[in-house]
Amino acid sequence: MSASGYPISRIDLQHTRRVTLSLQCIQKARINIQTDKVRQLREYSLIAHLVERLFRFLQFLPPWVILRGRSDFQKRIGLMPPAEATAETKRRSRWVDWYLLCWLVVEIALVCLVALFSERTSVWMMLPVVLASWRVVDIMVVNVNMVAFDGLRLPSTGRAHEVASYTRTLVLTVWNYFELLCCFGVLYGTAIDRLTHVDHWLEAFYFSAISQLTIGYGDVAPLGILKLVAVFQGVIGYFFALLILARVVAILPRPRSTLGDDK
Repeated sequence: MSASGYPISRIDLQHTRRVTLSLQCIQKARINIQTDKVRQLREYSLIAHLVERLFRFLQFLPPWVILRGRSDFQKRIGLMPPAEATAETKRRSRWVDWYLLCWLVVEIALVCLVALFSERTSVWMMLPVVLASWRVVDIMVVNVNMVAFDGLRLPSTGRAHEVASYTRTLVLTVWNYFELLCCFGVLYGTAIDRLTHVDHWLEAFYFSAISQLTIGYGDVAPLGILKLVAVFQGVIGYFFALLILARVVAILPRPRSTLGDDK
């Protein structure tokens, strides 16, 4: 008997089994299509393949465990009908915005902890270090995968790697840039005694800004492990500067030439 009380015939059961087997075959085919591109990358470059695998693995570490399914979003969108894909993209875009706002609240709380405990040793200072480092890795994994590897993992359905909006992508990239500045400022603030000529916790964020902008006036210098942190931040700063520039160029309207020499 079915859930509605009507008897289920043998033909209905056979039809259901066939549909189930067909769906399983389609799913296996989709997975094979998706993995073929990654295997081809290994044939061309072992180094590039290892880097792709690394960032693929990082997607399943926290906070990616909390965001289950986020890493396969582009693959699922590529297999959906256009109308369903548009609705799913809108839903996910709003969800990502809420996720960023939650991190903004967390980062404000971390700045408050640095302001309260930066000048004295406290077990509470481990929390800002863990969360700020967590967020830095989170931002880098998202952007590197989106720029380099998400398109590679798409199934071969003829649909290109899509984003909700170029303007939104630019805004979120700039948002991430300032998030990184804040997170590194928190890291410096938790070890303020390893910065020379620093008397106030706000100067840790000043040092973060000049490091990420690669200005380097020389009035503040890192010591010990913070030297490596500053170098890492400088590399990330260059990467995001290029990324922001590329996305600004992508949304600029193309001027039309009267002479017709724009082709």
